[in-house]
Amino acid sequence: MDSPEEQRMRETLFAYGASAAGYAERTRRFAPGSSMPQDIVAFARSHEGLLLDAGSGAGRDAVAFADAGKDVIALDACLPLLDLAPAHPRVRKVSGDVRALPLAGESLGSVWCSAVLLHLPPAQLLRALAEFHRVLRPGGLAHISVKEGEGHASLPIGADSTFLRHFFYYRTSDLVRLAHQARFDVVRSWVEEEQDSSEDMQRWVKFWLRKTE
Repeated sequence: MDSPEEQRMRETLFAYGASAAGYAERTRRFAPGSSMPQDIVAFARSHEGLLLDAGSGAGRDAVAFADAGKDVIALDACLPLLDLAPAHPRVRKVSGDVRALPLAGESLGSVWCSAVLLHLPPAQLLRALAEFHRVLRPGGLAHISVKEGEGHASLPIGADSTFLRHFFYYRTSDLVRLAHQARFDVVRSWVEEEQDSSEDMQRWVKFWLRKTE
């Protein structure tokens, strides 16, 4: 029998798969006033080497990084969403789980993981961070973002949907602790308000992490 964590993850992935077309359409463009395009350009310029978009969904961020000059692996565990990602000569699609990346150690210059780890409880989030550390080259960078708060919530993916996604909320101090456990140095952390995929305003905790060993 699956653990409660795996059952929640399976339900979340099923919700994304069942709503893939609508979700892809909602996330095709950045929200008005979003800082994400500037964040992507700044992160693309911060390092050399291959970039992993970990939990790439329908590919919006992966394509933005490719347009900014990066070679990108777009990885997602939801195949219906990954299939909807647009083709780009600098983007390679890979099916995979952020907790067990199908990539060689020290093969990447950076990892971008936006609004993905929020589906994981702390122990599972730590597993993902440890995988990011494994696949990054020494000096490599990871950008992560999650919703600020405490506890857990189960929410429909759309107003009329019966399919639930599971969310875990984190404070800055929670992520600092987990990042250090995963042997990352915290380069930068900040909190900002921005719309999520449901067009609700959220407070996001964002980090740049560096692998120094």
